[in-house]
Amino acid sequence: MLEGSVRNSTSEIKRLIAEEFYEFGSSGSAFGFADLFPRLQEESATIPYEMTEERVKFFGDKAVLLTYKLLRGERHTLRSSIWEEKAVGWQMTFHQGTIVPED
Repeated sequence: MLEGSVRNSTSEIKRLIAEEFYEFGSSGSAFGFADLFPRLQEESATIPYEMTEERVKFFGDKAVLLTYKLLRGERHTLRSSIWEEKAVGWQMTFHQGTIVPED
């Protein structure tokens, strides 16, 4: 999901993100599936992402909570995503980003 080729591909986003998707963004705004495409296309693909401290917690056979830290430029955030196994494969149904204050 973090690669520019995935984030800028409508077909990949539709494959990985459920239509009922909802997010509380690190900006403080909340948005849904229809809001993703313009937001992802506006983001700069030139700033690399570094993902660390990934953890996966299974909730039965068909749902997981993924948590991780994300570094993008000078910005650190804590991230959590709920992924569910559906007929089309694993899809993200919820995501939240929280900015980590600077020390």
